[in-house]
Amino acid sequence: MEIEKVILENLVYNDEYSRKVLPFILDEYFIDQKHKIVFDLIKTYFDKYNNFPPIEALKVELSALRNVDETTFNKTKVFIGDLKEDNVHDLQWLINNTEKFCQDKALFNAL
Repeated sequence: MEIEKVILENLVYNDEYSRKVLPFILDEYFIDQKHKIVFDLIKTYFDKYNNFPPIEALKVELSALRNVDETTFNKTKVFIGDLKEDNVHDLQWLINNTEKFCQDKALFNAL
């Protein structure tokens, strides 16, 4: 499983984790377009409602996007459907690995 998927699943399903790490994650850290779109949807929803979106809200918000080609839209829709609550992990492990992910991506982007 990709760390990006673990991060995004836990942003949706793990409130404590999400509130701790969301301020430090940037959309530019996600290389895959579907991950970037889902992160942007989660962040936008959180900024508006101060809560994390249910899967159905992500699907509705994705459908409202006008700047996504059909292939990316379909891949993103499938990815959202694959996000599972049962993939929630230990909080400290998640925070440590998210921090490492952010540091690695920031360094990669800087180079």
